[in-house]
Amino acid sequence: MEDKYRWKEEKIRDNEVTIWALELNNLRIVVHRHINFDKNDWACSCYNLKVECKLLRSKNIDNAKMEAINYLTTLSRKIYKELLSYPINLD
Repeated sequence: MEDKYRWKEEKIRDNEVTIWALELNNLRIVVHRHINFDKNDWACSCYNLKVECKLLRSKNIDNAKMEAINYLTTLSRKIYKELLSYPINLD
């Protein structure tokens, strides 16, 4: 797989917190922990799609990353369908 499609582990807050980030052109998807959730829970955020701290069911990081992609793909398809339903007059 090309390097641009790989999740990158990032350390923040003096290396105390680990997040996983995937950057796809104009999208930045982040899987992370959150203080409001259980310490074993993962959440995803994608600010481009107005998603912030969506709690994921998966406790395993690899499964959580795939769950985040599936969730955001489903959301994007819903947005796309809404846009297609808008009447456009090209005349």
